[in-house]
Order: sequence, then C-alpha cells, then structure tokens
Amino acid sequence: MKRKSFVSVFLAVFILFVFSGCEKQRGNLQYDRAFIKPIKKARQELFLYMVCNQVPGCAVAVSIDGKTVWEEGLGLASKELNAPVTLETKFRVGSVSKLFTSLVYYMLIEKGGINGDSLVSGYFPEFASKKYPVRLKNLASETSGIRQPLLKERKRNLLNVTIANGLNLFKNDSLLFEPGAYEYPSPYNYNLLGAIIEKNEGKDFKKIVKAMLLDTLQMENTVPDFPAAIIKNRSDFYDRDFISRLINAPSVGRFYLLPSEGYLSTPGDILKLGNALLMSEYFSDSLKSMIYKPFTLNNGNETTKANGWGIFKSRYDQSIIYLFAGGTLGGSTHLIIHPKTKMVIAISANLNDEIDPLPSWKIWKFFDDNINGRDKHEDKEKGNKKGADKKEKGE
Repeated sequence: MKRKSFVSVFLAVFILFVFSGCEKQRGNLQYDRAFIKPIKKARQELFLYMVCNQVPGCAVAVSIDGKTVWEEGLGLASKELNAPVTLETKFRVGSVSKLFTSLVYYMLIEKGGINGDSLVSGYFPEFASKKYPVRLKNLASETSGIRQPLLKERKRNLLNVTIANGLNLFKNDSLLFEPGAYEYPSPYNYNLLGAIIEKNEGKDFKKIVKAMLLDTLQMENTVPDFPAAIIKNRSDFYDRDFISRLINAPSVGRFYLLPSEGYLSTPGDILKLGNALLMSEYFSDSLKSMIYKPFTLNNGNETTKANGWGIFKSRYDQSIIYLFAGGTLGGSTHLIIHPKTKMVIAISANLNDEIDPLPSWKIWKFFDDNINGRDKHEDKEKGNKKGADKKEKGE
C-alpha cells in the first residue's frame, strides 16, 4: 500500500514539474491549457498503467469539438535503442484495422457496388461446399461461424502471402455454427471480406483503403505493416513470455491480415478518423446508422457489438458512447467517440493489452468530469475534507 502511494506521489510531482516547464507544443507533446486539470489526471493514470503493466511506450490523443486538446507520446518506441515515443510513432492498431474495412464495405454498399446479402460463394466458389450459405453481412457482423486463428497460425511468418491466398488457412474448415446464430469475432471474417472487396473492385485492398479513406482524411501516418519494409517511425513491438517477462514480439508477415489487423497508425491519425465519423459530411448519416447498428441474430436478439463497435451509456446522463478496441501481437489501440460532448479519444501502446485493458475509460471520465463541472465539485469536497481533518487535529 505504501509503495503504491509512493508511486502515485512521485508521478504527481513529476507531472507537475513537466507541465510547469513546457510550452504548449513539443516534439512529443501538444496540449491546451484550458484542459490542464484532466490532462494531469489522465497523464498520471497512463504512467501508472505503463509501470504496472511493463508497457514500454504508448501515445494518446484527445479532441473536443474537433480540436485536439492533448496529444502526447510517453515512454519508449524502442527499448533497445532508447528511442522515445513521438507524435509520429506508428503502432500496430490490431483489429481497429477492421474499422477501415468496415467503412469501405459500407461505402461500397451506399454506392451500389456491393450487396450485403450477396453470397460469399459468388466471389469464392470454394465456400459453396459449406453446410450453410455465408453472406457478406455475416462477415461484417462476425456472425459467419468461421473459426478463430490457432496460436500457431497467429505466429506463422507468412511474408509473401496475399490476402486471397491467406484464405487457404481456413477455407476448407467447417463452420462452427449456422451463420447468424451467434456472434463470434474472428479476424478471418474481415480477411475474407477484404478479399471480396479486392476482387469486387479489381484493385489491391491497400490501394482501395488509401483512396477511399486515408488520402481523403489525411491519415498520412497510417500504412500497412510490412515487416521487411523500412517504415519511418515504426515502433518496436513487445510481447510477454510464459512467466510474463517482456520480450520482443515475433516478426511475422502480416499482409494477408491487412483487412483485420494489419495496419500501423498513430493516435493522431485515429483521432482524425473519429472526428470524421463524428462531424464530417464525408460519411453520410445513412452510413453512420449502418456501422453503429447491431446485427439481428436468427433468434431475434441483437449482437452485443455493431460492426466491431461496443455501444455503452454514460452512467451520468445515459448518453451513448462508442468504443472500438483493437489488440494484436505487439500492439493495442482504443478509439472512443462520445457524440454528446463531441469528444474523441485514441490511445495506442506497443504491447497487447489482453491482461489489463488500456485506461481509455478512465481518461474519458477525467475529461467528461471536467466538461460537465463534476471535477469542481470533487475539488470542493476534497477541500472541505482537508479542512475538517486539520480542525480535528487542532491545526
């Protein structure tokens, strides 16, 4: 208990020292002084998370009403080189890559270029032999019955395997259940959806995503993760061994995983995407209603997620909050969108957060409390308690 208190006090003093001497912008820090109170709290929470979970490096970006109020890199992008995380450090964003695929899929539906009710076998005849027909909408909603990757498949180094050829890993396997019966997330759903988009458009998947999303939204730091390529500002990636020691994550070929978890990005770029979904006219209202809509299962119940989005309600005012969480070997990323306060939060780390999730909800609360004035009430209560304690001690 004493050790935890010491760590908390040390972090608080360190944060006060750093903020008192910095300008509004530095190489790895940008912030708005109007939000200094929640930033200090969030920064302390992130440092505590990194220390407790042995996370080498992470980065965070927060915007309110489309304006970035805090963006910072913390810790190390490379422990071996002692290279710090900067605002340009690229992380593995894991299944946030599914969000790119999902958006392209629904944009093509809007344009009439693709139909969610189409059969997968219409694009890849080998899927016609399945016991049940699989439709594109089953892939997007992850209700297809396609299995999850085996551990050995996740760590196989398939450097030159295309998205279409990557389907060989599972295309001959039986479905686990009738499509639409259950929700069962698997990256193979989106790998197959990406291969279908690629075949439908007659172009490489990465070129489609670049043209339809990345270039338009100026997401210049979002690129495919090719291990053999030299990629500027790419972080090193870390994993844990069987006794939880920090080790280098295996370098694996990820091209065939591009539609599901194969992209690199920065919180700053993910923030741009979040703000575009929140306020830009580039994404139509009908598209937004599609991506945030849960899928109706065969029994009439709805899935817990909507195209990968977790849908939550604030305990203070019941307003809707959307969370897209992505984890993969050597990386994790969260994206939160809160339409009522027009708040967007993006966090990335160079270690998977499967043991202890990134503290995105705590950071949301610090900023939400500040926007709604709840932190002033908390400060007043603390002041009253401090005064009562002094009075009790006779000071």
